[in-house]
Amino acid sequence: MPSVLASVLGAVLVVPSALGGLVRVPLKKQERTSEETKKMLSRVGLALRSEAPKPGRLGAPHPEVMLNIHNTQYLGEIEVGTPGQKELVVFDTGSSNLWVPTKHTQGRVKHHIYNPKKSSTYTANDTVFQIMYGSGPVSGKFCQDDVSFAGMTLKNYNFAAVDNLQGLGQVYSESPMDGILGMAFDALVTGGSTSPFSALVASGQLDEPVFGFYLSKDDSESELVFGGVDPAHYTGEFTWVPLSATTYWQVELQSVHIGAKSFDAKFGQAIVDSGTSLIVGPTPEVDFLAYQLGAQYYQGMYLADCSQPLPSIAFEFGGVSFAVEGADLVIDIQQGVCILGISGMNSPQWILGDVFMRPYYIAHDWGKKRLGFATSTAKYMKPAAADKIVVSSPALVV
Repeated sequence: MPSVLASVLGAVLVVPSALGGLVRVPLKKQERTSEETKKMLSRVGLALRSEAPKPGRLGAPHPEVMLNIHNTQYLGEIEVGTPGQKELVVFDTGSSNLWVPTKHTQGRVKHHIYNPKKSSTYTANDTVFQIMYGSGPVSGKFCQDDVSFAGMTLKNYNFAAVDNLQGLGQVYSESPMDGILGMAFDALVTGGSTSPFSALVASGQLDEPVFGFYLSKDDSESELVFGGVDPAHYTGEFTWVPLSATTYWQVELQSVHIGAKSFDAKFGQAIVDSGTSLIVGPTPEVDFLAYQLGAQYYQGMYLADCSQPLPSIAFEFGGVSFAVEGADLVIDIQQGVCILGISGMNSPQWILGDVFMRPYYIAHDWGKKRLGFATSTAKYMKPAAADKIVVSSPALVV
């Protein structure tokens, strides 16, 4: 089996000649065997159900952001320093800091390491950086250097050079993800400063303060577009929903539907998060959905009978129901058993990750503080046979 890193093949950044004003980051998915995916999902479910820093406070570090499921996230390439040093990062709408590693970790994947001594534009900063994930802390020190992606450059940007990644354990050491580039708002930035997208908006390099996520469901290229949206990736019109807070990309969740049944969301908020691979919700509410799906919880996963069609799950916000079809809930099939892309956690909020985002092309309107949802042009593809499947490569957290 080829190495995990080789399978990602670091995305090449290009500046398009068409669709004036748009700049793109191709996002690559990681190819995994079925057995590897099963083990990963088991770790995800168990981690989400374990004790972790309380995530209920909006504005606190988001415990799913790259902790539990980053083995299945979408990665893009950035360059840090002068000359540029390549890093594969999760463009994560559930956090607001940029951090990259400065030391290697033990594991089967060799990461791209940022070496400040090789950059002529590096400026040291003794301010300590620390962020807590469910498995433990990540820490280092802030610094300033040039950061480039999608043909744009943030000059002398303040970010974290991380030298302690032990808290993430195997979810990092066995993943091709080098770091995280947060795409949420300044309120979530650890250590002050501004978030990467806020800095990009202030730099004047965008035609409009908007970015759009297109997450494919097969081997075709996924894409993150800065400065607008790409009409090739959606059909129909956008449905716009105002944000309920400018922290996460967060909306007021009114209700959750499955078939003819529904319930009001107890917490009343949902976070649309490219850094979470699954749809994650409060354990009691997710258990109810699983029961309606005929699914059972087993070793961190929800398993359902594939011989029967699964009902869709819909989330209502902005007075509109956004459905995820039963077929789109399935992320693997093994011996006629479907593994579902839902998981419960000890928190009252909902996190609508990649499983929710794939059916929709989502426009993140920073200027007007709203989210736009349109039907994605990505076609549903039945998961491959059990010897080999493809799953997304996030940012969750993971």
